[in-house]
Amino acid sequence: MKNYKYDYNKNSFKTYGNKEHRQYYIKVNKEYVEVSEEVFKTIRSSYDQIRHMHHMEVAKSVLYFEDIDLATFFVYKKEIELLDKIIIHDLYVKILHEISMLNEPNKTIANLIFIENMSIRNVAKVLGVKNSTIIYHKKQIQQIIQKKIKKFLPLDK
Repeated sequence: MKNYKYDYNKNSFKTYGNKEHRQYYIKVNKEYVEVSEEVFKTIRSSYDQIRHMHHMEVAKSVLYFEDIDLATFFVYKKEIELLDKIIIHDLYVKILHEISMLNEPNKTIANLIFIENMSIRNVAKVLGVKNSTIIYHKKQIQQIIQKKIKKFLPLDK
């Protein structure tokens, strides 16, 4: 529990006895001191109020992603977001086109791994070949696609 900026915590308050003869204790300097019921209730209610206010501040400070989007719409640059989406879409279309231009074993492997999101093991089972063969073809496909993307979108500038 967080250390509030005051002298008490939830273990600083103790009561002993039955309802008729109750004794009230508050911890002061690591020792429990007996106090009257009125003093005990006043200090305890003050502690509870501060603790409640702290919990409310924490609850108000928690934002959901939707709230963050609503609160920062005027700060975030929509043009950049739109431009990023366009670039990503163009890259996606370019990658799909490059996959369709591959020769047959690489084309099938690329479709299963990159588009269908199948694991290397599952692709090997479907094609009836070893995992190492699929890994080899996957690396070749990645190199081919990377070269094409570098030509399409020069990142050095």
